[in-house]
Amino acid sequence: MLVETRIPILSKKGSELSNADLDERFSFGRVPLNAFRWGRKGIHPKIVYKCFLRVGRFAVRMARQFRRGAILEIPFVQPASRLLLHQLCSLLLDDDAEVRFEVKYKASEVHIHGRMDSGVFMAESNACVLSDEDKRMDEKLKDCDICQAGGELAASVEMLRNFGVNPLIFNSLLNSGREWILLRRVLHDSRPVWQYSSSLYLFNKEGEVDVDSVYLLTRMLMHCFSNSRDLIDQAKEPLQIGYGNEMYSDERDDDNDDFDEEEDEDEDEDKKENDTAKKQNAKTLKTAAGSALANKAKGTAGISGSKRRASITRKFSTVLTHENLRLFERTSKYEL
Repeated sequence: MLVETRIPILSKKGSELSNADLDERFSFGRVPLNAFRWGRKGIHPKIVYKCFLRVGRFAVRMARQFRRGAILEIPFVQPASRLLLHQLCSLLLDDDAEVRFEVKYKASEVHIHGRMDSGVFMAESNACVLSDEDKRMDEKLKDCDICQAGGELAASVEMLRNFGVNPLIFNSLLNSGREWILLRRVLHDSRPVWQYSSSLYLFNKEGEVDVDSVYLLTRMLMHCFSNSRDLIDQAKEPLQIGYGNEMYSDERDDDNDDFDEEEDEDEDEDKKENDTAKKQNAKTLKTAAGSALANKAKGTAGISGSKRRASITRKFSTVLTHENLRLFERTSKYEL
């Protein structure tokens, strides 16, 4: 008998990944930038202009440092990208989110762990809604860098599930100050699809800033922050359990000390009403049976038991049909 054995994938540190790890741990597909739709909602034109100014200042600062040879990741790229995220977070997310750095992460599904360079987190929460990975400016972004950023993306998605959120779209950023790549996890037919964009360069090798690239990066970042806003709003909604009129929230008002007593009183009242209804039904059936016997003894056509059962059955079937239709409508809503 043949037994197929497979060596389990060991968890690797993000900074120690190789180019081969991208194919082993992910099924990423490369998408050109012009194929993306940078949808956003709820952002005023004045805020768009302010975002464009912030991104433009970032590009000029990075180009100046590139010309001076200040290209290293930790002292130059990380502080600048962190400041940009903080500025955009203040403009677009108010007090609902904050920028953190050097946060530990672990993606169990793809077996990657490490420390996130920076990310946008929900306020007073450990849930990341937009991760960012930085690299040095003088080197082109490689497959191992995409794999590392993908691990941060996967870890953020896993954490969001603890808040009852399974995002249809989740974005992540990978940049060297000069070169930018957008990573994305999309749910398609209930299956994850991993994508990363082609590279966007803010300035050339001579340090000359491209205004069109600055504008495109602004659109990309506003799209990411708009999606982060949607995730934050979803996490704020109470998780509903059940269906139809039997929806229950997982949240309970701890300030209401009379919750159990009111529930017991409601149960007692329901029990009394049920007992009263049973007695009335029994009395009605007894009266109807007596009338039927009396009519039969007189030779008249009384109310037969089959007709009485038919009337009761019609009433019950109407309620059951309505319930089935309500369930069908509820199910169809999620199958579309």
